[in-house]
Amino acid sequence: MKEYIPKPGERVEVASRFVKDCENLLDVGCGDGIINHFISDRVKNIYGVDNSREMVKKSIKRGLRVKLVDLDNDDFPFKTNYFDVITCLDVIEHVKNPNALLEKIHRILKKNGTLIIATPNIRFSNHLYELLLKGRFPKTSTDISQYDGGHIHFFTFNDLIDLVKKNGFLIEEIEGVINKTRRGWKGRILEFIFGKKIMLEFRAPGILISCIKK
Repeated sequence: MKEYIPKPGERVEVASRFVKDCENLLDVGCGDGIINHFISDRVKNIYGVDNSREMVKKSIKRGLRVKLVDLDNDDFPFKTNYFDVITCLDVIEHVKNPNALLEKIHRILKKNGTLIIATPNIRFSNHLYELLLKGRFPKTSTDISQYDGGHIHFFTFNDLIDLVKKNGFLIEEIEGVINKTRRGWKGRILEFIFGKKIMLEFRAPGILISCIKK
């Protein structure tokens, strides 16, 4: 079976654009390690943590230095101020305590290091349609192995901005994940009419923020 490589505009590819040349990067909830496909030319050492033994094995095969970690209960087994960049892509909606996760990330990230964090956007207009007009709570994951992919928290752009600020990070860039290279002609017309901010809030299925540790 041919492996799936995220296309331009999808979460991992968009996140990779914010990764600078650096020595050490940690991918929290690294999954199969696909981020390596996009950043191996810029990062000397790519580490990962994940709570799935199967995914740890896959990430190791891709060349990541991976540790099996319970993201809810374990501290990260790394030195304080060790990483130049940390990515946390569609993970924070799975953990019991998002603040605790960000505290652990903050400890091991260098001062002025970069955190790139992503999560689904509950304010996406398709989700609002499901909730307001169809009377069903929107599903924010395509993973059918668990109910809504195991998502237990839901965020808007403002929610995630407030969360990272509260935990000692300064916002650098805010991006929408639209899962394609650029909007189609209808989307571009709507953006011209309503403006980029409205399209970001309501027509981006995913939220991505790049921020730095104070």
